[in-house]
Amino acid sequence: MMSIKLDWDKLRKVHKNLTEWPTLTDETNIIFVMIMADQKARKSLVKFKDFMNFLWSLSENPDYQVLTLVVQDEEGRILYRHKTLTAGNEEIPVGGNGNVIAHWGALTQPEKDTYIRLLEAQIQGHDR
Repeated sequence: MMSIKLDWDKLRKVHKNLTEWPTLTDETNIIFVMIMADQKARKSLVKFKDFMNFLWSLSENPDYQVLTLVVQDEEGRILYRHKTLTAGNEEIPVGGNGNVIAHWGALTQPEKDTYIRLLEAQIQGHDR
C-alpha cells in the first residue's frame, strides 16, 4: 500500500519550474508539512536537491499514511500543495472542506446548494 498517491508527471513539471527560480538552489532548505492518517502533523526539513527523492521515499513507505502535504520554503511560500487523487486519478480540491467532498452523497439538497453557493463565491473572489 502506498503512503501517498502522487501525480508524477505533474510533480516533475512543478520541480522543473522550481529549479528555474533564482531563490532556490540545491542547498536551499525546504519544509514538508504532512498531515497523517492519525491526524498528527509531521514536519521534515529537506534540501531542495532531495525534493524528488524525498517524495519518492515518502510514497514508498507504508509506515506513513499521508493525507495532506504542503511544501514550503523557509519564508513560508508554498512551493507545492498535494491534491489527493481519487481512484479515477481525479484531484480532490484543497480549497474547500475535504470532508464535504468525501461525504457529498450524505448531504441533503439544501446543504449541497449552500456549499455550491459558497464555492462559487470563493471562485468569484479569486477571479477579481
